[in-house]
Amino acid sequence: RVLFIAHRKTILQKAKETYENILRDKKIVIYGEEDIDEADVVFAMIQTLSKENHMTKFSPDYFDYIVVDEVHHGGAKSYQSVLNYFIPKFLLGMTATPERGDNFDIYKLFDNNIAYEIRLYDALKEELLSPFHYFGISDIEIDGELINEKSGIKKLTADARVKHIIEKSRFYGYSGDKIHGLIFVSRIDEALLLEEKFQERGVKAIALTGDDSDEKRERSIAQLENGEIEYIITVDIFNEGVDIPCVNQVILLRPTESSIVYIQQLGRGLRKYPDKEYVVILDFIGNYEKNFLIPIAVSQNSNYDKDYMKRFIMNGTDMIPGQSSIIFEEIVKERIFENINRTNFSTKKNIEKDFILLEKQLGRVPMLYDFFEKNMIEPSVILKYKKTYDEVLRILKPREEFPTLDTRESNYLTFLSSFFTPAKRVHEMVILQELLNKERVSIEEIGKILEERYSLYNQEESIENGVKHLAKEIFVSLSTAKEFLPIVERYEDDIVLSGDFKKSYEGKLYFKNLIDDLIRYNLTYVEKNYKQREEETILRYKEYSKQEAFWYLNLDFNNGYQVSGYTVFEEQRKVILFITLDDTPPFTQYDNKFYDNRRFTWYSKNQRCLSRNGKLTAEGKIAENYYILEVFIKKKSGENFYYIGKVKEVLNPKEIVNYKGNSVVEYELLLKDEIEENLYNYLLEK
Repeated sequence: RVLFIAHRKTILQKAKETYENILRDKKIVIYGEEDIDEADVVFAMIQTLSKENHMTKFSPDYFDYIVVDEVHHGGAKSYQSVLNYFIPKFLLGMTATPERGDNFDIYKLFDNNIAYEIRLYDALKEELLSPFHYFGISDIEIDGELINEKSGIKKLTADARVKHIIEKSRFYGYSGDKIHGLIFVSRIDEALLLEEKFQERGVKAIALTGDDSDEKRERSIAQLENGEIEYIITVDIFNEGVDIPCVNQVILLRPTESSIVYIQQLGRGLRKYPDKEYVVILDFIGNYEKNFLIPIAVSQNSNYDKDYMKRFIMNGTDMIPGQSSIIFEEIVKERIFENINRTNFSTKKNIEKDFILLEKQLGRVPMLYDFFEKNMIEPSVILKYKKTYDEVLRILKPREEFPTLDTRESNYLTFLSSFFTPAKRVHEMVILQELLNKERVSIEEIGKILEERYSLYNQEESIENGVKHLAKEIFVSLSTAKEFLPIVERYEDDIVLSGDFKKSYEGKLYFKNLIDDLIRYNLTYVEKNYKQREEETILRYKEYSKQEAFWYLNLDFNNGYQVSGYTVFEEQRKVILFITLDDTPPFTQYDNKFYDNRRFTWYSKNQRCLSRNGKLTAEGKIAENYYILEVFIKKKSGENFYYIGKVKEVLNPKEIVNYKGNSVVEYELLLKDEIEENLYNYLLEK
């Protein structure tokens, strides 16, 4: 015998219909409405069943199988009384949001057993949901001020805004013969006024609030399904526990305060339905402080990785499976980018939220790799909060006694966490991983491993460069690295672990676990985000700091923090260019102009010329195409650089005097390859 528990009558009725379609020869009843004698499946409201006089009508072991819908409510007193009373052979809970705000451990109710988990990405990939076309639309200014969290009711329901909403809803349309829309707003009075203003403009809409009866809700849903009305306007009563498959347009008119609530509301339109090929999502984005949550919510990737978030805004359609699409208006992109850039995600609050959730899921203290595997806060973001995960653990779990690390062990851990995490190639981690299992390795052995495991060829230069970093032979001029101890050493023609590192790794399990965790995370991070192929050493259109640019180009130079503009490497015949496309001082004096996605102007440093005393200067050699030019570019100060590749040809060099009266050389550079469209558009957006 089966018991199905829910907290809304509409859920019970819809679920009963589904069960009847599948279990055709079983007696299926709703408790309190039908005779339950000899029933195979009983559907019951938690509000009724939790009352003692109803619950005790059944013996504790009466039901073999109990299903609890929306089980994230399981911590409530009513649910607790029912779950503590019954003793089924199998207990199944279902929820889209196990992350409760009150910290109740839902996972513990089920002994941390997750029977099945599917996220939006996978559901779209498996074609379990309707495709969606998402449009991030700019909200409008009222009285010279863009709509924001503090906007009053007059601005939220101003005629100009109502007109804007209706026009956009008509412009972007829907799939099917009639519109069946849901509109989510931030306030009840806003919902009621919008209903009135929509009606005045001939748009049939009904506002529903938490004060409305179940009968009114069911009647309104039926009207929407039948096409008698076009929209239901609500605040949050449809976040869960409602099933209206016909919905073909969802309009979001509220700030994004929670990625969970956001995806609940977006998801109201994702049910498949006859004649509905897709659902249209219209997100009106104002000047909201947390609009950076939009890429987190839509991508279902809550890692707080700024690079990932920006790439999703630029190129979301290519990052989700199936026929869905994601398009942001240009002004909206810029607005979200600004928020992403200025927001510090490395806070105790952000880390602790995911830490607590993961600890409940796993039934143990999570490691950095666990965060990465579950698409939670990115480990590199965690390590910007504190230098090592050991420090983070001691802050998040102050009552737990973790083994003490000595000064050297903390030093090694900080070195790996600060300078090698997140890795943007596998080489250093492979070297370290092999040395943890062998006494010594050679450059040749590492080369073979890179070929066999990663299909990387002719990597001797990169391996040698990696050894120099791990042995700290390359950080001599970098003051921030002077304190660190080398992790590897050279022995004859081979590489070995430093004696103290090896001793701690083999003798202290806690230290070993932290090191293994860093290696595992870094290797997986590279595989997912920076996977190289064949003879590549650095990837186009990926983000790098100045320090990383020299590192991954295998240049024995690690003073990137002090480089301004460009650096010339005579021995390697290379010039590394760092270009900032900023329209604020001090960058305006360079005024780099793109002619198209391959050609742009570039300027030398001040007081430079093409030749001096009859000899070519470095700037003159650049003009003669003597050097290989590697180009890194960013939009604004404070961001990392994107590597856009090599220069094919330097054109039209000329000496000029800039607006400050300084002599500089102006060049036109032609790239070997076009900059990818999304990145190019982002770089040039004002």
